[in-house]
Amino acid sequence: MISLDISSLAQWYAKLPNDFQKAIKSDLPDPDREDLKALSTKLAETELADLKTLLEGSTEELRALGRIGRIRLLAAITAKTYPYQVKVFKEITEAEDSEGGGHSETQVLFIEDIKAFNEAVAARVYTSNLDSVALSALNDAAIDQAPDIEPDPEPDAPAAPPQ
Repeated sequence: MISLDISSLAQWYAKLPNDFQKAIKSDLPDPDREDLKALSTKLAETELADLKTLLEGSTEELRALGRIGRIRLLAAITAKTYPYQVKVFKEITEAEDSEGGGHSETQVLFIEDIKAFNEAVAARVYTSNLDSVALSALNDAAIDQAPDIEPDPEPDAPAAPPQ
Protein backbone atom coordinates (compact mmCIF):
# COMPACT_ATOMS: atom_id res chain seq x y z
CA MET A 1 0.00 0.00 0.00
CA ILE A 2 2.38 2.77 1.16
CA SER A 3 6.02 2.34 0.29
CA LEU A 4 8.45 4.39 2.34
CA ASP A 5 11.90 3.76 0.94
CA ILE A 6 14.16 5.39 3.52
CA SER A 7 17.04 5.73 1.06
CA SER A 8 14.89 7.87 -1.26
CA LEU A 9 14.05 10.47 1.41
CA ALA A 10 17.19 12.51 0.71
CA GLN A 11 16.32 12.70 -2.98
CA TRP A 12 12.74 13.71 -2.20
CA TYR A 13 13.93 16.32 0.31
CA ALA A 14 16.39 17.79 -2.22
CA LYS A 15 13.52 18.43 -4.65
CA LEU A 16 11.59 20.57 -2.18
CA PRO A 17 11.84 24.38 -2.36
CA ASN A 18 14.37 25.89 0.07
CA ASP A 19 11.73 27.36 2.38
CA PHE A 20 10.04 23.98 2.71
CA GLN A 21 13.39 22.31 3.33
CA LYS A 22 14.10 24.71 6.20
CA ALA A 23 10.66 24.12 7.71
CA ILE A 24 10.93 20.32 7.84
CA LYS A 25 14.67 19.96 8.32
CA SER A 26 15.69 17.04 10.46
CA ASP A 27 18.33 14.39 10.33
CA LEU A 28 17.72 11.72 7.77
CA PRO A 29 17.01 8.40 9.42
CA ASP A 30 19.65 5.71 9.49
CA PRO A 31 18.88 3.51 6.45
CA ASP A 32 20.42 0.50 8.21
CA ARG A 33 18.00 0.51 11.15
CA GLU A 34 16.12 -2.77 11.08
CA ASP A 35 13.06 -1.35 12.86
CA LEU A 36 12.66 1.33 10.18
CA LYS A 37 13.05 -1.25 7.42
CA ALA A 38 10.38 -3.34 9.15
CA LEU A 39 8.07 -0.30 9.41
CA SER A 40 8.57 0.43 5.72
CA THR A 41 7.64 -3.17 4.89
CA LYS A 42 4.58 -3.06 7.15
CA LEU A 43 3.47 0.24 5.59
CA ALA A 44 3.71 -1.30 2.13
CA GLU A 45 1.51 -4.21 3.22
CA THR A 46 -1.01 -2.37 5.40
CA GLU A 47 -4.44 -1.38 4.13
CA LEU A 48 -5.57 2.19 4.72
CA ALA A 49 -8.22 1.05 7.19
CA ASP A 50 -5.52 -0.43 9.45
CA LEU A 51 -2.99 2.37 9.10
CA LYS A 52 -3.84 4.23 12.31
CA THR A 53 -3.39 1.08 14.37
CA LEU A 54 -0.01 0.42 12.78
CA LEU A 55 1.18 3.99 13.34
CA GLU A 56 -0.04 4.09 16.94
CA GLY A 57 2.02 0.99 17.64
CA SER A 58 5.12 2.44 15.97
CA THR A 59 5.76 5.64 17.91
CA GLU A 60 9.47 5.01 18.45
CA GLU A 61 10.01 4.12 14.81
CA LEU A 62 8.14 7.24 13.70
CA ARG A 63 10.25 9.35 16.03
CA ALA A 64 13.40 7.78 14.51
CA LEU A 65 12.06 8.41 11.03
CA GLY A 66 12.41 12.15 11.67
CA ARG A 67 10.31 15.03 10.46
CA ILE A 68 11.40 14.48 6.86
CA GLY A 69 10.20 10.89 6.91
CA ARG A 70 6.93 11.67 8.68
CA ILE A 71 6.08 14.50 6.26
CA ARG A 72 6.87 12.16 3.37
CA LEU A 73 4.62 9.54 4.95
CA LEU A 74 1.78 12.06 5.33
CA ALA A 75 2.26 13.06 1.69
CA ALA A 76 1.95 9.41 0.65
CA ILE A 77 -1.19 8.96 2.75
CA THR A 78 -2.90 12.02 1.28
CA ALA A 79 -2.00 10.92 -2.26
CA LYS A 80 -4.19 7.83 -1.89
CA THR A 81 -7.70 7.53 -3.29
CA TYR A 82 -10.48 9.71 -1.83
CA PRO A 83 -12.40 9.32 0.54
CA TYR A 84 -10.09 7.08 2.55
CA GLN A 85 -7.26 9.60 2.80
CA VAL A 86 -9.50 12.11 4.56
CA LYS A 87 -10.70 9.57 7.09
CA VAL A 88 -7.22 8.17 7.75
CA PHE A 89 -5.64 11.62 7.92
CA LYS A 90 -8.26 12.74 10.45
CA GLU A 91 -7.79 9.55 12.47
CA ILE A 92 -4.05 10.09 12.59
CA THR A 93 -4.16 13.76 13.55
CA GLU A 94 -7.50 14.48 15.24
CA ALA A 95 -8.89 11.43 17.00
CA GLU A 96 -8.64 11.40 20.77
CA ASP A 97 -6.51 8.88 22.59
CA SER A 98 -8.66 6.01 23.83
CA GLU A 99 -6.99 5.99 27.25
CA GLY A 100 -8.42 9.21 28.56
CA GLY A 101 -8.69 11.86 25.90
CA GLY A 102 -6.12 14.09 24.35
CA HIS A 103 -3.69 13.21 21.61
CA SER A 104 -1.40 10.21 21.60
CA GLU A 105 2.37 10.58 21.22
CA THR A 106 2.09 9.59 17.57
CA GLN A 107 -0.55 12.21 16.91
CA VAL A 108 1.55 14.89 18.60
CA LEU A 109 4.50 14.01 16.35
CA PHE A 110 2.39 14.39 13.22
CA ILE A 111 0.66 17.55 14.46
CA GLU A 112 4.02 19.22 15.16
CA ASP A 113 5.24 18.20 11.69
CA ILE A 114 2.14 19.68 10.08
CA LYS A 115 2.62 22.92 12.05
CA ALA A 116 6.23 23.19 10.86
CA PHE A 117 5.23 22.57 7.25
CA ASN A 118 2.35 25.02 7.61
CA GLU A 119 4.77 27.80 8.56
CA ALA A 120 6.49 27.51 5.18
CA VAL A 121 3.17 27.40 3.35
CA ALA A 122 1.80 30.39 5.28
CA ALA A 123 4.91 32.47 4.63
CA ARG A 124 4.72 31.66 0.93
CA VAL A 125 1.02 32.54 0.71
CA TYR A 126 1.52 35.73 2.70
CA THR A 127 4.39 37.01 0.59
CA SER A 128 2.84 36.07 -2.74
CA ASN A 129 -0.71 37.29 -2.18
CA LEU A 130 -0.52 40.45 -0.11
CA ASP A 131 0.56 43.09 -2.58
CA SER A 132 -0.76 46.67 -2.38
CA VAL A 133 -3.90 45.85 -4.39
CA ALA A 134 -4.78 42.93 -2.11
CA LEU A 135 -4.09 44.97 1.03
CA SER A 136 -6.29 47.78 -0.30
CA ALA A 137 -9.10 45.31 -1.01
CA LEU A 138 -8.75 43.85 2.50
CA ASN A 139 -8.88 47.35 3.98
CA ASP A 140 -12.00 48.23 1.96
CA ALA A 141 -13.69 44.98 3.00
CA ALA A 142 -12.85 45.64 6.65
CA ILE A 143 -14.34 49.13 6.44
CA ASP A 144 -17.48 47.76 4.78
CA GLN A 145 -17.86 45.20 7.58
CA ALA A 146 -17.38 47.76 10.34
CA PRO A 147 -18.89 51.07 9.15
CA ASP A 148 -18.57 52.65 12.61
CA ILE A 149 -14.79 52.70 12.31
CA GLU A 150 -13.37 55.79 10.70
CA PRO A 151 -10.64 55.03 8.19
CA ASP A 152 -7.21 56.41 8.95
CA PRO A 153 -6.47 59.65 7.12
CA GLU A 154 -4.12 59.48 4.19
CA PRO A 155 -0.52 59.25 5.43
CA ASP A 156 0.43 62.54 3.75
CA ALA A 157 -2.69 64.40 4.86
CA PRO A 158 -2.23 66.84 7.72
CA ALA A 159 -3.86 65.90 10.98
CA ALA A 160 -6.94 67.84 11.99
CA PRO A 161 -6.13 70.59 14.50
CA PRO A 162 -7.28 69.95 18.06
CA GLN A 163 -10.42 71.86 19.08
